Amino acid sequence: MRGLRAMFVSDVHVRPNTTQAELDALVDRIAGASPQLLLLGGDYSDFAEDCVRFFNALGRLAFPLGAYGVLGNNDAEAWMGHLKALRKTMSQAGCRLLINASVDIPLGGGKLCVGGIDEYRYGNAHTNRLWSDEGNGNGNRILLSHYPVLPKEQPELMLCGHTHGGQF
Repeated sequence: MRGLRAMFVSDVHVRPNTTQAELDALVDRIAGASPQLLLLGGDYSDFAEDCVRFFNALGRLAFPLGAYGVLGNNDAEAWMGHLKALRKTMSQAGCRLLINASVDIPLGGGKLCVGGIDEYRYGNAHTNRLWSDEGNGNGNRILLSHYPVLPKEQPELMLCGHTHGGQF
């Protein structure tokens, strides 16, 4: 994983009064870091329409190793009963929604496993059988979760949103 440039973005909370210029500035800031991998921690917006605006803006970027995200509580509320539409919105922007699922990303002769768990308040968050390499201890697992709740099956790195107060 030496030299990997990954970026974690969470809790952008795009709202009806968020201007296109503000969205463009956020996307420009992401682009300026030149991440190979984008990881999203949820709470993209409080409303489906604004979530679409966020992913439309984000869709002008490409990430060589992909973009992956999880649901936040606000997303679950905004898209209640319309998860298929959210998946489509994210997919059109080149981002994959992970709900109690993982993806293996080929990397430097090995792989990086990125997993995402469901939203705790409205969903059914669990890590059962999340990793395709269960038990081999390759040390290359990143878990995305909106809530900072340590699961039973622990990864080497867990990235969470929801705190709204910064992370260390």
